[in-house]
Amino acid sequence: MNDNVISNAKQLFDWSCGRHPRSFFPLLKELFGISCDFTCMPMDDLIREAMGAQQLSEQWQERMREPTLGDAESFIRVCLGQLDKQAPRGRPPMIGRTKKSANDIWPTAFGGPVSSRSDRTDNWDLHLCVEGENIYCEGDKRHLIKTGSLVIIPPGVDCSSLRITNTSNWQHFWLLLDIQPHWVPWCNLFKQKDSLTVMQLEPSRVQHIAELIRSYIDNAYPDDPQWYGRAVYSRIESLLIEFQAAQLEKPAPLDERVQRALEFIQKNFRDNWGAAELAAHSHLSSGRLSVLFKESLGLSPTSVRDTLRMGEACNLLNNSHKTIGQIGEEIGYKDPVHFSRRFSELIGKSPRQYRSNQ
Repeated sequence: MNDNVISNAKQLFDWSCGRHPRSFFPLLKELFGISCDFTCMPMDDLIREAMGAQQLSEQWQERMREPTLGDAESFIRVCLGQLDKQAPRGRPPMIGRTKKSANDIWPTAFGGPVSSRSDRTDNWDLHLCVEGENIYCEGDKRHLIKTGSLVIIPPGVDCSSLRITNTSNWQHFWLLLDIQPHWVPWCNLFKQKDSLTVMQLEPSRVQHIAELIRSYIDNAYPDDPQWYGRAVYSRIESLLIEFQAAQLEKPAPLDERVQRALEFIQKNFRDNWGAAELAAHSHLSSGRLSVLFKESLGLSPTSVRDTLRMGEACNLLNNSHKTIGQIGEEIGYKDPVHFSRRFSELIGKSPRQYRSNQ
């Protein structure tokens, strides 16, 4: 067992020096039993930079030539702790799943650290616990996290996760993202900007969202960074809509007819369908669908369509040379004046101002 710890530390040291053939997260699973599946562009160089791998390898070079068991354990903890505290800036959006077992590197005793997050982290984290329990610490506050807990962590919030004694396995799904401007008016998850927030979701909704995230993790994504980011953000946006519905704290799962309508909108947001066509797709009258949709999501169908359209418009304004008129027409607005007016209402600035600010 001691030989395994020393061997693992040597492999992690080789990785920090850029000499190991494996990528970081597969190596983490292989060596320490920490399973981490996620969507991401290759980012080993970004991870090395964030954790100060070059400096660490220089500091530990002599001790890692013939490390003792204590040296090996210390180096592993320093590396992984440094990564938690120095989260990569400018990282691409990610959707992932992490599972830790009682046999991994972290202590099993109550109060043993699982991970920590620095107040210098500039992205939002959303964690959905689907197995086990642990404690999230934020200053003097202690939050019990259990199956069904959704944890929302804004930028600049320093917190740590502690293991509970009777938890042998702990699994959570997570999203790492920057807020897109068109989310702000409708997504209440981002209203609390200075502290950690915990919501408790119903079991049926947790299962549904976990299945969605699994399918998103397994999806094949483009290698091009621009298209990768757009593909992941479109899926994050769908998850935010699910979380928004869960925030209404209704015990019943999302009505399947509303779910069908929501899926239709997500696939066809560029098209100019009417209320009657959407209602027919859901096998409801227009009035009944409007009432159910509002009760379930707190939004109208056209509000959801406009939100998706504005997300696509922001992407095109950032990442293409198309004219504002061309972008408006591509996402369903034949009249460029109407597009500009609607964009200004939802984003808070005109398309031209938004593009120039980027």
